[in-house]
Amino acid sequence: MESAFRIRLLTGTDLMLDGVPGGGVSGAKPRALFVVLSLHAQETLSRDWLAHLLWPEASQDAARQNLRMALLNLRRSLPENWIERIEATSETLRLAVERPQIDYFCLDLAAQQDRNLTAEFETYFGGDLLAQFPEISNDFDDLLSTRREYVRNLFVSCMTGLLRMAAKEQDRDAFLRRQRLLADIDPADDVVAEISMEFWANLGVPRQVEQVHDDFRESYFRSYDAEPPAAVEKAFAVHLSWAKRQATERSASEKHVAQFREPENVASARTFERRHSLILLTALLCT
Repeated sequence: MESAFRIRLLTGTDLMLDGVPGGGVSGAKPRALFVVLSLHAQETLSRDWLAHLLWPEASQDAARQNLRMALLNLRRSLPENWIERIEATSETLRLAVERPQIDYFCLDLAAQQDRNLTAEFETYFGGDLLAQFPEISNDFDDLLSTRREYVRNLFVSCMTGLLRMAAKEQDRDAFLRRQRLLADIDPADDVVAEISMEFWANLGVPRQVEQVHDDFRESYFRSYDAEPPAAVEKAFAVHLSWAKRQATERSASEKHVAQFREPENVASARTFERRHSLILLTALLCT
């Protein structure tokens, strides 16, 4: 399915512009400039600030000259319909793109209005913010790291809420889809593990409870080189016990229903109904 976003930053790799990886922009510094403008879309940014962000070790004059060259290369690389979107004065730069056309801002806005979250929200996050973008400078890398952590936590928080909703509604397809999304981000998330164990326990599937627990233990130990929290182990024991009880009761119920589906039992039931009808008829005739 083609993305509705013109600019994608939540890809897990590099930026995408109208579906083109890297936006067709050659050179790390011109792409970094476009990234900063995208993260501040519709904001007017100082050239001095941009120059220092991307070339912190250069003198102010040299950094400003480098910025001019990066902007020139950026404009040369961008498709023609994008060139005019970079509004420039002698002191400022601005990317004139509506924020709903950028995945980063759509996810942020939807998360702030979490009562209106829909399945479409799941498509906003394609991966960590520019996770494979080359190192540019300490300040630029810190900017990306801070935004990356923010948007990841935001997405996980919202998706955990949607996971709870799917569990409450016993929507297995939605639950599995959201569980996979969260596992791709952090397979050692204890909250997600507990929600997942409870979900399968309520459905009476002990093997799935055990599988969730085993996967979580392995991921947690690999991530933190430590045993999982005691609370998770306690929750596992409770959910596994409940799952086994649910499975036993379901099995007994299915067996009971199956008995009345067997031919001899059906025949017996029909014989009983005929005898009961005759008794009622006799009673009516005698009154």
